[in-house]
Amino acid sequence: MRRKRYLYAVCTLAVVLTFLSACQKNTKTTNSSVSSAVSETGNKESTQPSENVTVSDSKSDAAVFSEESAVTATGEIRYCLYTPKNPQKNMPLIIYLHGGKSKGNDLSKLTETDGFPQYLKNGELGDVRAYVIMPQLTSDKKGWADISAGICEIVDKAAEYYGIDKTRVSLTGHSMGGTGTWALATEHPELFRRIAPLSGSIVLNAENVNALKGVSVRAFVGADDTIVRPQSSNAFVTALKRAGGNAEITEFAGADHFDVPKLAYCGEGIDLLAWLTEE
Repeated sequence: MRRKRYLYAVCTLAVVLTFLSACQKNTKTTNSSVSSAVSETGNKESTQPSENVTVSDSKSDAAVFSEESAVTATGEIRYCLYTPKNPQKNMPLIIYLHGGKSKGNDLSKLTETDGFPQYLKNGELGDVRAYVIMPQLTSDKKGWADISAGICEIVDKAAEYYGIDKTRVSLTGHSMGGTGTWALATEHPELFRRIAPLSGSIVLNAENVNALKGVSVRAFVGADDTIVRPQSSNAFVTALKRAGGNAEITEFAGADHFDVPKLAYCGEGIDLLAWLTEE
């Protein structure tokens, strides 16, 4: 009887030891697999795109709205970046310049107080087939002309990194951003194919007219705007057309300064985003 109990105990112990050995082996295999997977993921995250590979090669089923920054000759510029879903190489780029209320160091201001970024982020503008960069002007800067060189740097860097078609870069903005659109385009007419200044102002002189003769212009103003009078844009577009430029202006009847963005970017029959991005 004792011998049978002894043999039973020995057999049981052998089974237990075999089981524990198998568990230990499986655990090591699992840990090794997990370690390998983490290492692979880490390598992917730390790898930067090579000179011939751009982010636009990757596919995404949804558009992405992100916060970015760039160090330029005019200092650090923070901006919101809209990346379209399923981005391709040689896509167009839109630069949007905000109004005075969105100045500062908090990018959330752009989507809280500025029309175009709001419409873009909430999907009101639909599937915009372009990259969109929306820089933020810091409070210590007077206007967009103060960082025009920095914005040009961002355009160059974005074109290289995302594979953007530099012949299809457009510029738009409202209020202070509308004035900035006029200013940046006259300073760098070679950079922008099309511009759409909203409720902005520009000095009417021969130098500015000549600068924009090769740029397509669609300006938008409100007839009842008492903050930035529509006469400035109206007079300039008239002079630009007389000089042979490709320009037009839409004056919204009964619209004040703050009505213009919704009417221009979302208005039926305006198709401003399609015009800014078309080939």
